[in-house]
Amino acid sequence: MNKVLVVDGLARSGTTLINSIINSQTNTIALRGCFHELLSMGYPWPEGGVLANIHSATDPISFNDNINRCTNSDEKKYYTKTTISWKQMKEFTLDKIEDLRQYGSLNHQTWLSLLDRDVSSLSDLDKLYSDICETANVQTLSLRWNQAISYAPIWLNRKNHYWLAVVRNPFHRALSAQKAFSMDMQTSVAMTTAYAKKLETLKNNPNFKIIYYEDILENPHANISNICNWLGNTSAPVIDKEFVNTDGEPHRRESSKLVGTSIDRKTGILCPNISPASKYDPKNEIESYDFDKIKKCIENYPVYSRYH
Repeated sequence: MNKVLVVDGLARSGTTLINSIINSQTNTIALRGCFHELLSMGYPWPEGGVLANIHSATDPISFNDNINRCTNSDEKKYYTKTTISWKQMKEFTLDKIEDLRQYGSLNHQTWLSLLDRDVSSLSDLDKLYSDICETANVQTLSLRWNQAISYAPIWLNRKNHYWLAVVRNPFHRALSAQKAFSMDMQTSVAMTTAYAKKLETLKNNPNFKIIYYEDILENPHANISNICNWLGNTSAPVIDKEFVNTDGEPHRRESSKLVGTSIDRKTGILCPNISPASKYDPKNEIESYDFDKIKKCIENYPVYSRYH
């Protein structure tokens, strides 16, 4: 039975690495930024997918191409939207596939043919996901989204749908987001808090799993095997070979440390194997007021207890 996995986390949590690891496994195809159902509702990035108020998996999802993307994250009325635009999703997905050359074992024309259909329900979408798996002859389709945790209850209410939530040290993640996206600390604190609250409500679902970025770096063998077993991948996990990105090329690390250098962060640096996490004290780089805010958030939520 085909399975569809979402790899999700707050921006700068290590989801690109996790998705590359999954993409490198046998019987799997992984895509980055494609078929993002929540963003296809018009939610603003990055806050929308974390702060949205889609309260339960029973909220009805409708399809209508005549929706507008919210550009002002303060317009809270948009945060309860449950209408998907297939037109927007299709255009955005094709753009991501072509721009990042995410063809996998398929060619450009095959992707065009797969997406050349009417989609007016979640059942139609799930049929598309199944067709992709069958055409690519894989067991699992992995979609790296980011900033979409509010959508997890709806996703997990569908058969053979899985959600892998990536968590990284909130201090390190906030610093990385500030360098990479100029994200202010106030926004990072708000999203770190909202993310933790939603993780707590989902953690007991058997198709939902939390993976810590630091665990992957410190003990890749055990943690990659654990993910493969959870997904029911019967093939031996790929651990010691080089990992490949969704474009089929060796994994490149998009480090925020590249900002301001001669290397484009999005181009990244070649890093096909897992390397240990760098050791540094974030207190030296974060204003004391912001540091205390993040520290308080960490202390209030069990999912962050290891970072106390």
